[in-house]
Amino acid sequence: MLINTVEAMQRPSYVRNCVSWASVPVSWRVVLLLVVSTTLGCDAQHQSVRSAARTEPPITPPGLALNHFLTLKPPSNDAIIDPVSVESLPGLKLIVADRSERAIVMFNARDGSLVGQIATAGREAHQLQTLYGTAILDGLVGGFDVLAQRVLLFDSIGGVRDSISLAGLGWPARTIRTINDSLFLVTRYPQIAERGTLIAVVDRRGRVQHRAHRGGAYYRENGPLMSQLSMPIADFAGGLIFAGFSGRDVLAVYDVSGRTVAAGAVPNMDGVRIARFESYAHSEGPLTRDDLDGFVAWLQAQRAVILSQIVALSDSSAILQFDYPIREGMARRRFTKKAVFIPIVVDADRAALAIGRPLIAEGRLVGRAPGGALLLRSSGVPNNMELITVKVVKGGPA
Repeated sequence: MLINTVEAMQRPSYVRNCVSWASVPVSWRVVLLLVVSTTLGCDAQHQSVRSAARTEPPITPPGLALNHFLTLKPPSNDAIIDPVSVESLPGLKLIVADRSERAIVMFNARDGSLVGQIATAGREAHQLQTLYGTAILDGLVGGFDVLAQRVLLFDSIGGVRDSISLAGLGWPARTIRTINDSLFLVTRYPQIAERGTLIAVVDRRGRVQHRAHRGGAYYRENGPLMSQLSMPIADFAGGLIFAGFSGRDVLAVYDVSGRTVAAGAVPNMDGVRIARFESYAHSEGPLTRDDLDGFVAWLQAQRAVILSQIVALSDSSAILQFDYPIREGMARRRFTKKAVFIPIVVDADRAALAIGRPLIAEGRLVGRAPGGALLLRSSGVPNNMELITVKVVKGGPA
């Protein structure tokens, strides 16, 4: 009895003051029972939904479909075309950043004929010293000058309408991609022991609006050489940023604000081995030519491929390009003609990636058109280049 009295006194006041079930009117008992049964039914329904989500089947791996798109025809056989990027403009026009001439040229998207030249190479205020890609901002063609760390905006007849300095970012930009009329995506060159932002969303004033893909999450204890060899690679389409590293198997998908939507890794499959730099015995000092040559030799011995390009598409998919390096040094960027192309699809609702089977083909990814990613390869005619559309086929191989 003493124990019961003490327990009763230790109960909270709202328990001590509760009335007994017998004193509750019958009508109120019915209401209470209905509330309890409804609550339990909802909980059971929520549990079944969660259980069903856990047992959803995996996403079916996607495939690739290739179709001829266009042959780029220079005005003469003496002209050499080496596109580093291709952008589509309204009015059946293609904007090509020509690395061989360091110029931006426009082609007719119907017959592949040259329409005109938008930008030229040089050191003047209206010229590009080292062209490293293009972006379309508010109908203007942006040429990225990696040496000057600026983006010049040209109209369709070559007039300079604006200049965006990237020097204020505090780090050297490496590539740019179009997001919308006022924003573009920038990747940067990693520095020794880098732990900062590697991918950023930048506005037309050169200011960072959002950050993603921080180096500290991927480089950690891997050493200075690791940081310098692993270059961030990214593209934007359909509201998503697809990002990865050369020499890494990790992939991440972000929204424009930098929030992670999904992440995963590219597995070795069908005889294709993905290079992982952490397996390479690297030095602890600044990168040297000997380091580069040794690394390429190691890649060849491993028969491994490295991520070199990502083209994102508007349907929550992307295509990855992996290259086989050859023994001439990474600094010269020499690769075999054939590359490995792998499709991926993101399911944002389940924060999951579906990775398709690799396709080995000749060419390299240079951009996208309404029909899919654009693959550039030789057409068989001297100096003519063929563009192939590559589409991700969801639900299985093409």
